[in-house]
Amino acid sequence: MKYLNYLTIFILCFSCTSNRPDPRVRLKNSSKLYYQLQNYPQSFKPYEESGGTYVIDYSRTGADDLQWFPDELEVLKSKGNLVLSYFSIGEAENYRFYYKNLDKSLIIKENPSWPGNFVVKYWDPSWLDILVTGKKSYLGKILTQGFDGVYLDIVDAFWGFKDKKKSAERMLTLLKEIRKKIGKDRVLIVQNASSIYHYLKNKEEFFKVIDGIGSESTFFHGKKDMNNKYNPQKYVLDNLDVFKSQGKKVFTIEYVNQKNLVEKFVELSTKRGFVPLATDKALKGKIFNK
Repeated sequence: MKYLNYLTIFILCFSCTSNRPDPRVRLKNSSKLYYQLQNYPQSFKPYEESGGTYVIDYSRTGADDLQWFPDELEVLKSKGNLVLSYFSIGEAENYRFYYKNLDKSLIIKENPSWPGNFVVKYWDPSWLDILVTGKKSYLGKILTQGFDGVYLDIVDAFWGFKDKKKSAERMLTLLKEIRKKIGKDRVLIVQNASSIYHYLKNKEEFFKVIDGIGSESTFFHGKKDMNNKYNPQKYVLDNLDVFKSQGKKVFTIEYVNQKNLVEKFVELSTKRGFVPLATDKALKGKIFNK
């Protein structure tokens, strides 16, 4: 009976999507960003606002047995909201389902800023199999859950290699495989890596693959976790303007909660046509620019 009820809920959730705009239209109409990777509530409740983009992990804890059910995501999709799964593609995370059996020769080094995260040979066919093409791939799980697309982290892994043109092309190859898997109607957002197009032979190809970008600490860059002083990254901002000119959605994420900093950030971000989010560094779901 439990599984019958779940099937009934799933069918009802599926049927209610028939009048909903497709994910790319919802992205275009999105005016708010909600970005949370931990400290989830027992159940999601729809925000009063409509037209938001939610970025959440595919699981409550990152563990495979605590994935979200389609009907739980459906709550977030109400009122025209877009729901994207966080998806780290340039590093292996030691708490993910794949790590126990991961071929450790894929690992290049541990990220000193994030213990338990390891830079990998993201161009290797076996990594592609884990992420995208395998029968039990990470991305396959995400799509089965019913996410509207993916929010890709560690795309900027390419920057850590001496031959940046080669590493950027390798990253684009991975992005193209992800696009192929999710199809043309779902959304693909990259985080950071705003400079990658400078190193590509075919910049137009890159912009065709992606739908937008999220950029962290662009206006208030510094060493503190929260409330760094105003320190705009001009190079990044110039890159983001290019993304905007290409018709791509631009989200800016700042880790500020002081009122004067939040107000300044929102003003600067919206003036450039970006969607701002002021939140906590731990990404526990706090929103300071409501």
